[in-house]
Amino acid sequence: MHGWVGWGVFVGQVPAGRVGQVNAPGPDSLTFLTVLLPSVRNATRVSWNFSSWLQKSEALEIDWKQHDLARLFAVTRHRLLLLTAGPAALSGVFYLLCLPATGREQVQSLPGTVAASRSLTPAVSPVETDLERACRLTLTDLQTRLHVGMSSIVRPPFILLGECPPPELEQLYSETVLPVTRCLWRSYFDRRPNAPVTVIVLRDEPSYAAVAARLDGYESSSYSGYTQRGQRRIVVNLSSGRGTLVHELSHILALFDFPDMPEWFDEGLAALHEDAVLSDDGLRLIGVENWRSRFLREALSRDQLPTLESVLTNPVFRGQEEGLNYAQARALCLFLQDRGLLSHFYRKFRDGYASDRTGAGLLCALFDADSLAEVDRQFRDWLTHGEP
Repeated sequence: MHGWVGWGVFVGQVPAGRVGQVNAPGPDSLTFLTVLLPSVRNATRVSWNFSSWLQKSEALEIDWKQHDLARLFAVTRHRLLLLTAGPAALSGVFYLLCLPATGREQVQSLPGTVAASRSLTPAVSPVETDLERACRLTLTDLQTRLHVGMSSIVRPPFILLGECPPPELEQLYSETVLPVTRCLWRSYFDRRPNAPVTVIVLRDEPSYAAVAARLDGYESSSYSGYTQRGQRRIVVNLSSGRGTLVHELSHILALFDFPDMPEWFDEGLAALHEDAVLSDDGLRLIGVENWRSRFLREALSRDQLPTLESVLTNPVFRGQEEGLNYAQARALCLFLQDRGLLSHFYRKFRDGYASDRTGAGLLCALFDADSLAEVDRQFRDWLTHGEP
């Protein structure tokens, strides 16, 4: 019998069921013994003479010990297990070793590589919106026209510039501009700015006057701030407090929502919020009595308070009676607020402006009055017994 002996022959030709004592090897033992030959791994070709081998083996009376044969089969079983399970185990080990590391493991194990890749990869900026681009261009233009010492921050639609460090501008934005605008949007203005709104805050009267003259050719007088409607720009002297900033914010936001708002209502609504407190839920601004009330008291004491009809229809809001006009327009807004009608009046007036240019008809409807004179009587009664 001839054959090439290898791992497959070794495993496949192990005699089965011969674990006991063997006195005379049978034909199956021939193949088994070839496994034990020293020349197995060198694949030596062996030729056997079965007849002569059998005679010699009977003469020698080979006596295989049971425990030796059992040990031999035990070794054989171990090798069989190794050959059967070994390749699968090795494949599993190699698979685990070749698994890609997680993102965190890569960062921890290859810090140099990750750092290098970050430094070589350009930062991807979000797409700039039209409003953001307009804010950036507006700021660039203003910086060329103003002195270098001004800081700036951009919070679209707002651009804030001022004679203070950026953290102070950020504080002004987060504590005043943002909460005020949110309240005004919620209560009145449904259309939000689609163009940049510039807010320039100055620390004192000389700086305020210089900037107003340089940018707008404006000569400051008794006002602590103003709104340049064409440029959507607010300029404020902060030394007088933040009430002026709130007043001007009301003007600039109304410009986007109700551009045709009559002057009496525009100034009355802005003046109402220059002295206001947040509601308990933080959602609304509530106007309170302020220094303008003295003009009303003086006019009432002299019986010189103009009628509501004259306030709503007078084309000249400013001039000699400007202080009283401001006070009476503010008081009318305060009256509507006190009756819970101000937000409703604003939106109804805006939406129906084409058919009611003064708001007189809407006031009569809201107070279920036959004439504006009747509304005026209720208003004066409230001024006398309420809080102007």
